[in-house]
Amino acid sequence: MRPIFLTEEVKNKLLSDFQTKLSKSKAFDGKFKIEQELKYEKNKLPKATIWFTSDAWAKMIALVDTFQKEIAWQGIVSRIQDTTNEWVVSDIIVYKQKVTGAHVDTDVEEFGPWKNYWAEKADEEGACINFQGHSHVNMAVSPSGTDMQDQETRMADQKRGFYIFTIQNKKREANYWIYDFDNNIAYDTADIDVEVICANDTLFDFLDDAKQLVQEEKPITKWVSATTSSANPAKTTATAEVRPTALRTSEKKATEIVEIDEEDDIDNPYQYYRKNFYGDVYPYLSTGYYD
Repeated sequence: MRPIFLTEEVKNKLLSDFQTKLSKSKAFDGKFKIEQELKYEKNKLPKATIWFTSDAWAKMIALVDTFQKEIAWQGIVSRIQDTTNEWVVSDIIVYKQKVTGAHVDTDVEEFGPWKNYWAEKADEEGACINFQGHSHVNMAVSPSGTDMQDQETRMADQKRGFYIFTIQNKKREANYWIYDFDNNIAYDTADIDVEVICANDTLFDFLDDAKQLVQEEKPITKWVSATTSSANPAKTTATAEVRPTALRTSEKKATEIVEIDEEDDIDNPYQYYRKNFYGDVYPYLSTGYYD
C-alpha cells in the first residue's frame, strides 16, 4: 500500500529520509541520485476487498474465456457502506472497441455518449463505472507501459472517489489495483482480497470446503515378469520388462494370466503378459487400477 498524493505528512517523511541519505552518501563523480519508494508502513493498514456479484464475475470470466484477442470492459462498482476498504462490482459492461492480440483501441466518438449513459445509470444505484478491466488472453498479467499510461490517463483529473483496475488472462491469473483518493491509498494485488458472492456462501469459501472433501488418488502401474519354461529349450526366451523385481511371478506350465486383479476398470488399459504351455509370451490387455 502506498500514498497517491504527496500530503504534508508524506513530504516531511521524504525530506527526513532524504537528509539521512545525504549524511551517509559520497559523490566521487560529482553526481548524486536519489529514488525513494513511497509506501505505508507494513501492516499499518488493513487489506482491501473487492466483492463480485455472481453475475458480474460470470460475465467477466466469460469475456476472458470467449474472446481470442484482447477485450476490455468496465464495471458498475460502489464502495460498501460504512467501510473504507471494501468495494462491490455488481455488473460488467462492454463498450465499442477495436482489438488485436495485444492491444485495445477505444472508439472515441462512441465512447463519450456510452460513458455518460452508463455513468448516469450507475449513479441512480449509488454506484459508478470506475472499474476498468481487460484481458491479456494467454499472456502474463503484468502491466505494460501502455497499461500504466492508460490508468494515469483515466485518473488524470480525479481527486475524490476511487478507481479500480484489473488485468486477467485465460489461466485465471489476475492483477488488481485500487486507487482510493478519499483515503489517499493505492492498493496493489498483494494488498487485495477478491471474493465472489453466491447465494449462501462465497465462491472461494465453497471451493475451499470442496477441496477438503476431495482426495486425489493416482493410479499405480505395476509391472510383472513372465519368462519361458525350460520344457521347450528350442523356444527363444522372452522376458517382459520388470518393474519392480518384487512383482515377478513364478513360472507356470499351463496357460495363465499373470498378476491380474479382479477389480478391473475398463478405462485404464495397462499391458500385462500371459504365456501358453510352450512358454510363448504375448500381450494381455488388462484394464485395471491397482493400489
